[in-house]
Amino acid sequence: MELDGAIGGDDDSEEAADLFRVIGSQLRLLRERAGLTQREVGDRLGYSEDLIRSLERGRRTPQPEFLDAADDLLEAGGLLRATKEEVARAKARARARVKHPAWFNDYAKLEADAVELSYYSNHTVPGLFQTETHARALYAMRKPLLDDELIERRVAARLTRQAVLTNRPASMVNCVIIERLLKDQ
Repeated sequence: MELDGAIGGDDDSEEAADLFRVIGSQLRLLRERAGLTQREVGDRLGYSEDLIRSLERGRRTPQPEFLDAADDLLEAGGLLRATKEEVARAKARARARVKHPAWFNDYAKLEADAVELSYYSNHTVPGLFQTETHARALYAMRKPLLDDELIERRVAARLTRQAVLTNRPASMVNCVIIERLLKDQ
């Protein structure tokens, strides 16, 4: 199975998916032990009920700040907080094996090897500069609709490209973005 993202297909990404399901089960058990609904946990932590549901099912990657806040709210005694390092390692292993859609592979290889990159955009923030939240929102509103797993894989693939911004030696990166795009973010 060819991947264009993080979860599903190879050993590393399957291990990551298994880890996220285990953490989700722990989250659900702790939430139920505390006598809270998914909505109540979401409201108290500033997240949507849908996100809590997805995390409990292991369909979304738990972020470090969420794990800290949930550990405190659910009085987990460090159980959730202790998973942060393993989540980071699992994400890194899965992303290291990310494959882009076939039509994008050649561009991704060129971009990764480039000495200089130049971008101009007057409609959207270029993919290389998108945050995880922004990229996810773009994929979620795409028509025809994409399923949650494909959205997560595409977001992971997009974020993997950002390594060109921190690699050494660094590429020269020039970007012209219409000011209005930045103000709308």
